[in-house]
Formats: sequence, structure tokens, C-alpha cells
Amino acid sequence: MGAIRLLTRQSIMDAGVLTGAVAWGYLTKLFEDDRFVFANEPAGFESAWQTIYEWTPKGSSAETDSYLAAFAIAGSLSVVTFDGCMNRFPGLKVETPR
Repeated sequence: MGAIRLLTRQSIMDAGVLTGAVAWGYLTKLFEDDRFVFANEPAGFESAWQTIYEWTPKGSSAETDSYLAAFAIAGSLSVVTFDGCMNRFPGLKVETPR
């Protein structure tokens, strides 16, 4: 969800902005790679999301960021992102690519 949102936003991608169809094509290629998996929402996700979303400052990405943070926290996963704002979620393991 986060990748699609970013890849299709003119304000982020500028001249490289993608259509929904092209962005979805890239996402499909990721799922064909054995290093990536599709995961169902883990147990405890809904209560984690509600708790996080209730205190998350609202903005253009508040819903997506809180969803991804809750998903990762409930599933004991890390979020790999360039977005330094994801560090605002207590208990979230954030990894920044080099």
C-alpha cells in the first residue's frame, strides 16, 4: 500500500510519477521474487492499529503509516523505509536502506 501510494504521487515522484497500472506491475514483480512474501494481517493487528492510529498526528500519510506500523508491530516484523517519520512509532523496528 505504501509503495503504490508513493509511486503514484506527483509531489513525490515528480516527472517519474507512475500510473496505477505501471506501479501495480512493479508490485507484481516483487511478489514474483522469492525474497518477498505477501503476509496476511497478523493476530492482534486491529487492536494495535486502533491504538496507534488514535494518537498518530493526522496528515496525508497518517492512515498508511499507522497501518504499516501496526502490521509490523503485531507481526514482529521490521519496516524497511527511507521515511524517517516511521521512527515515531514506539516498538516499531525500522530499517533504512543504504
